[in-house]
Amino acid sequence: MNFHALILSAGYSRRMGQFKPMLSLQGQTVLARCVQSFRQAGMNEITVVVGHRQKETVETCALLGVRWTYNPIYSQGMYSSVQVGVSALPAETDAFFLLPVDIALIRPWTIQQTAECYQKHCPLLVYPTFQGQRGHPPLISFHLKEAIAAHDGQGGLRHLLQNHDQEALEVSTFDRNILLDMDHPEDFAQAESRARSLSRLNRDEAWALVQRVHPISTAGLAHGHAVAITAKSLAQALNRAGCNVDVELAYVCGLVHDMAKGRPKHEEAGGELLDSMGLTEMAPVVAAHRDLTLPDDQEITAREVVYLADKLTRGPQRVKVHDRFQEKLDLFHEDPEAVAAITRRLGNAMDLQRRMEKILGSSVESVVPKSIQVDNLDQGQ
Repeated sequence: MNFHALILSAGYSRRMGQFKPMLSLQGQTVLARCVQSFRQAGMNEITVVVGHRQKETVETCALLGVRWTYNPIYSQGMYSSVQVGVSALPAETDAFFLLPVDIALIRPWTIQQTAECYQKHCPLLVYPTFQGQRGHPPLISFHLKEAIAAHDGQGGLRHLLQNHDQEALEVSTFDRNILLDMDHPEDFAQAESRARSLSRLNRDEAWALVQRVHPISTAGLAHGHAVAITAKSLAQALNRAGCNVDVELAYVCGLVHDMAKGRPKHEEAGGELLDSMGLTEMAPVVAAHRDLTLPDDQEITAREVVYLADKLTRGPQRVKVHDRFQEKLDLFHEDPEAVAAITRRLGNAMDLQRRMEKILGSSVESVVPKSIQVDNLDQGQ
């Protein structure tokens, strides 16, 4: 299908006090960030609607290698830019993404999933959602071109699209940035913080991933929750003893570590899934949770913490590492090769536990919760 991206970049940016498209966001202009998201999602058909500070924006479009179209009545508001932009799209367009320039941190995976939904079902509209709330960019069928052109602008595009809500579909995403616009300086400060961590999830996003986007079983959620809490506690204790473990990374990776359970080599499959989603900080942590070794000259990181937290947890319950492996040894006791592999993995786990205990000056069991409440597996627990 022929998808097009339409970026609205014509407004005054009055509430921000600075021209939003040209603000620097982690080394790139806000406009360049928007373009990059679409290109990383595999889309090259991109048009920018320009207006205020036309010359500067057009020059930036040229540097970025994207089309632009000028809205001579941009002072009349955003809907005028929607109409100008849609009228400039090629006739062969099947559907178009619509993105205001100040929603600049959309993950490419979100764009890809929205496009895949449209390709599969061909609705009039597809909305990405985060925790049930619709965000940007919607993917809009080109069949609505005439309705957009004829609309008087009252209530904006949202009002027009509401008339077609029964023909709309939603795609759940872990991407909270679909809801983040930048109207005020404090919004931009928040965007700068988020731009530094696009290769990982925060806690709300991790819960969205395993509850809505790539849902796992209730038992899997309970186990992931227990591993996350254990990993967080262990990381915090190690840091008090002088280590520098990323506590939040340990928590979110613990929560999602079994997201590919049921697949062959599920830990590697989970890492590959996360990598395909652009979550490159999380992927190697999850991919290593079955077995690993740590050379003496390397520091303990979230990877080792999540690995051991998993070995300290059976389902949602706390267990000793040796007992966790003994179950496998008992199950495969008639298979010498399996016993040898399990024994080797047990040795690796005990080596890492002893190393952590040397740092802690106490047993790992003493620094993690003895039991974990899993009755209500709500986001943020």
